[in-house]
Amino acid sequence: MPYGNLEVPLSIKSERFGESIDINLENHIENDYKKQISKITIDDNTLIILDKLNSSSKKILQLLINNNPKNKIFNIGITNEKHRNEIKNTFNQSNINVLIVNNEVEHFGTVDKYDVKLSPHFKKFNNNILISEIGFDPLFGFSGGSTNIVKMFKDLSKQAFLIREDNIPKPGLDNNINRFAEQIGELLNNFSNIGIFEHENSIKRLFTGTLNQTHSAAKEFLLDIGNKTIEHSIKNIILSPGNNQDKTLSSSLNSLFNILHGIEVNSKIILVAQCEDGLGSRAWDLYATGRLNIQKLIKTNNYVEGLESIIYFEEIRKNNRISIVSTLPNYYIKNILKVDSRKTVTEAVNSFVDSQKKTYLLKNSNHIIIKKSV
Repeated sequence: MPYGNLEVPLSIKSERFGESIDINLENHIENDYKKQISKITIDDNTLIILDKLNSSSKKILQLLINNNPKNKIFNIGITNEKHRNEIKNTFNQSNINVLIVNNEVEHFGTVDKYDVKLSPHFKKFNNNILISEIGFDPLFGFSGGSTNIVKMFKDLSKQAFLIREDNIPKPGLDNNINRFAEQIGELLNNFSNIGIFEHENSIKRLFTGTLNQTHSAAKEFLLDIGNKTIEHSIKNIILSPGNNQDKTLSSSLNSLFNILHGIEVNSKIILVAQCEDGLGSRAWDLYATGRLNIQKLIKTNNYVEGLESIIYFEEIRKNNRISIVSTLPNYYIKNILKVDSRKTVTEAVNSFVDSQKKTYLLKNSNHIIIKKSV
């Protein structure tokens, strides 16, 4: 099963094995993403915006650069200063102009009486192209497109958190926060989106169009391949995010949130997540060092990036037992997260799960939502 860039062995006796559940791509032909990219026009008034810098976004950016004259200026918008040199070094282009898009904001309109403020660069350039990955999101329901625009800006992220209905994760649902993001997308009529679906370290699907067109198409696709109704009672489950989704603790935990409505109370959950890049958010960094006062933040209507992930995690931990197979230190897993820690998946299966119940395996679990049949 996937563990970072590795495949690790897993041994379960046949009488204890329930089912292996994975995404279903049978009905979806892999589209020619290179051909799609070749149709995208880049001019001097184009800003290409990266919400994150990873292997898939680099592939798309490289194609955009290759498809244009060598002397063309490429304006690249990022949200993290540390990526500036990485972009310069990766693409070795003297004609790349890197801009930080979330340092300054100005008024763009209102959504439900909320004053939406975004980057002035979004008005300066007539053609803004967002490169984003699609997937399930526990707060917004879905990631990609307009959702990822909201996440770029602290005040918008805070507002999204504040208007949540409760402290239960809602991946794969069209909730009020998803609608908030889509309404912001409607304000950005000079935007297009390249939505990426990556599977097994390969770009399998690309969605191009306006922010909300691609978001809508991506939602339909994700639910078609990953929405699973379970007939059985699940008490033991192993989660493997896969697709480079286990690089941080924060991204890996989305797998936990995806299964909340498909397992029994007091289930035993094994999360297999390498977490080679650490914790993954400001909130988790503060939590790890005992400096995060969740109740105070909620009471004062304040927000720290990734706060919802910790709230959701604590809710799931109340009613279930969790074991993590990871490169994170045992001390952190046991004493800070307050969950079980194992060195290998097989060890976790042999000594942690309920031997009287069958064990189910979710591969690519960040792209799967399970729910009980009614």
